[in-house]
Amino acid sequence: MAIEGTILAYQALQSDANGIATAVSSRLPVGTSKVVIATPADVVAFLQLRIVLSQIGLLNDRMNEMRETLYHLACAPTVKRPKISKSGGGPFTPVLSSLFSSPSDISTMVSTVASLTSTTESVAGQSANFTDPTLVTLVAETLNRAANTQKTIFVYVPGVAPPNWAVFPPPATAKTSILQSDQTESFLYQGIQSLEGNRSNLQTEAISALNNPKKPHCKTDKNLAMMIKQIDAAATAADKLVSGLIGSAPPPPSSLLGQPAQSTASAKPPNGNAKPPASSASQINQTVNVNPAASPKSSSGPPPLQKLLYIDLLLHQLSAGEPADGVPTDVFLVSVQALEAGGSQLTKTQTFLGTRLYYSGGAAASFALIDSGGSMVCSGVAYGYRGFIKADDMALAVGPGNPAVVPGTQNTLPNGQSNTPGC
Repeated sequence: MAIEGTILAYQALQSDANGIATAVSSRLPVGTSKVVIATPADVVAFLQLRIVLSQIGLLNDRMNEMRETLYHLACAPTVKRPKISKSGGGPFTPVLSSLFSSPSDISTMVSTVASLTSTTESVAGQSANFTDPTLVTLVAETLNRAANTQKTIFVYVPGVAPPNWAVFPPPATAKTSILQSDQTESFLYQGIQSLEGNRSNLQTEAISALNNPKKPHCKTDKNLAMMIKQIDAAATAADKLVSGLIGSAPPPPSSLLGQPAQSTASAKPPNGNAKPPASSASQINQTVNVNPAASPKSSSGPPPLQKLLYIDLLLHQLSAGEPADGVPTDVFLVSVQALEAGGSQLTKTQTFLGTRLYYSGGAAASFALIDSGGSMVCSGVAYGYRGFIKADDMALAVGPGNPAVVPGTQNTLPNGQSNTPGC
């Protein structure tokens, strides 16, 4: 596309951003609001993070149940029973539970994301490659200008930069490090740390029960052996979850009994008539699929952990000053997507006047405003267009003054046409 058409398309994209910001600011309440401007991929990351933390909580609860059973066996652990807090009351769940807080909310968001991403971003021969982050920054800038004495708006853009990105490492004499700071400000790290600690404690307790010097018969106790097999399965599931997050292959399964752990893959029968043994109903499903779209071996993109940390740090920032067990009413999510952009060049040729060039450009974008409870507040499509502008008048059309008429002539400059979505 000619640079003149590109500039006009960017003008149209700016009008789209203005329209979206106007529609969003009109629905924000009086007072302070925290607005997250996200792309559809960021919205999916919100859901992914909540799913991962739910998986961590489920594994923790299952391990706690195993611990309860383990201490009631005749061959009980000899170590002191650790204090275990329920995963549902952990420090990393209240904020997340207020975003998309019911199955219907999640279903609504999935269908919304699908509708936003089902458009074809192409204009034959004259398309412009406008990405979502460009639209995000334009909407963010316009929302910042929309703040006034009645409305205070804090704007966050997780797809561009996470909160507290400018934190510098403390001096060597400090008691804390930048790594410790990142860990304490990450819900995901707290969840993984609780899972790893729970797994390690449970294995230590099982080993103490197995190697009790006062009860040597425990080494062959069937009930203890069955419980240890379940603990092995839980440890393997935890390994797969963490390995999937960091994008690496999980370690090979192992057993506290010193025997090879059972694999979840279908075993090949020793002969044509034999069938693989049926799995016990009490076993944990060891398949934890963090990213169904791609496996670590086939994916060339960043691991899930890298994508989720942006959202993780953002949620920690949003939770500052909010009640620990309440739904924040001042947090809003704006999902935006640049749909199409393009321009065209018109050539007029006359015998006496020669060849004259005219340019036009336009852009379309969509948005959805969701409150902290996951309900849709409003949505719409914004578009802008300007053309056709004579090549000689382009400097005036894109200049700061943007006059309606070319100075010294009666030639009018076409005004931009735009649609501001109403909410």
